[in-house]
Amino acid sequence: MAKQCTLFLSVYKTLLFFSLLICLSGGAILGAAVWAAVTIAAFPNILGTSAGIFASVYIMIAVGSILFLGSMFGCLSIVVEKKNMVLGYAAILALVFLLQLVGSVLAFVYYPIARDAAHSSIEFYNTDLQVERGWDSIQGVLECCGMNYYTDWKQRVGTTAQPNEVFPKLPSSCCSDKVQTCSENSATNFRIGCNPKLQSFFVIIGGIGFGVLVIEILTVAVLASALRGM
Repeated sequence: MAKQCTLFLSVYKTLLFFSLLICLSGGAILGAAVWAAVTIAAFPNILGTSAGIFASVYIMIAVGSILFLGSMFGCLSIVVEKKNMVLGYAAILALVFLLQLVGSVLAFVYYPIARDAAHSSIEFYNTDLQVERGWDSIQGVLECCGMNYYTDWKQRVGTTAQPNEVFPKLPSSCCSDKVQTCSENSATNFRIGCNPKLQSFFVIIGGIGFGVLVIEILTVAVLASALRGM
């Protein structure tokens, strides 16, 4: 009997520890996803129908919120030792697992499409105000220029070189001082493209999400052990 009590106490402490990790991880995912959503809020303006890539960011916001609140419910279910509540906690973790899977698939499928659409939209910078505002916003926030590299702007239509002017002239948002004379030779030119910056958002969120996934699997395994003892 004493051995069983010791074993249950060990499982009890392990579940509380994992639930605390899930709570902290959920908060980290929520913070990272909100940060990404706010930072790249203007990007859907230049993507149009390809903006589905950002559904993965919104899904991760939901995942972070559910994990943060669900882990608190999990801690409560463990403390009061109610089997139905523990089962509910396991169901929450299963739901989060499915959401993470959907978010990962969306990011994997839509990112190349969104990247190509953003690159193609550069040629409409001078003719579409929404595209112009979108690029100016994203380049200013991320401190980048063009999709892959600042030379992407050579394809921009409606741009002609004036006498003694460096060609091509870049959008003012490609320079940190936002000067109208921003060019490829400007000292303040953001020479890195926006693609690496955007990829970093998904790498950060994906890395945190993968770590949480491992914790979720371990937690469900321990929950199964605890349920057998209830």
